Amino acid sequence: MGKRIGMLIFLVFFICAFLGYLTNRYITNASNKSQLTATPLPTLPNQRNLLILVINDFALSSPEVKDLWALIIYYPQRKLIFQPLSPTPLPDHKFPKFTQIWDVENKLSSLFMDQATRVYQIPWQDYLVLDSTALRQLSQWSLNSDQGTDTGQELAARDVFTQICQRIQGSGEALSNLIEQQIHLPDHFHSSLSLETALEIRHRLDLENNNPLECVVFQP
Repeated sequence: MGKRIGMLIFLVFFICAFLGYLTNRYITNASNKSQLTATPLPTLPNQRNLLILVINDFALSSPEVKDLWALIIYYPQRKLIFQPLSPTPLPDHKFPKFTQIWDVENKLSSLFMDQATRVYQIPWQDYLVLDSTALRQLSQWSLNSDQGTDTGQELAARDVFTQICQRIQGSGEALSNLIEQQIHLPDHFHSSLSLETALEIRHRLDLENNNPLECVVFQP
């Protein structure tokens, strides 16, 4: 009798575990499906969101993604925010291989942009890709120096963005000059942002109000 009760308990436990596994699998599949078919996030009219990828060197055959940032531009407040993005929400919890997201037309793949929209819940309008040379030249521009901080060591994107903010803080003229920098970095700076769109952003920041231009680098 004891053996029969034991077998019955084991059978009931096995059936419950199996049903639990099927239920969990169904919920997981439904959740993944809903993420893949999720309605695109609405683009807000009073802000523009740019995804920034920082890589080590465009000249390498297989550049590495070193950093991901968001640049959020708020028009009414005349505010620019640099915000670091953790790789944790991405597949394998690490930055993607650049060769897998950079297509033959020298553009970021739409699949990666869609993925970045889903995992960070930010509707990106454009992207910027900078390598270490671009960071160094932007640092030199920010410090208004031909030498900048070129010590042979790799510059941290956070430090360069902080320098940029300090240079353009309250200065529309400096912002205009920064926008023109992309023309001088063709081999180290790539963007989906056209010069016309960049100038439109600058124009909108001027039109909104008379508040001083504000630039902030968020901490992780």
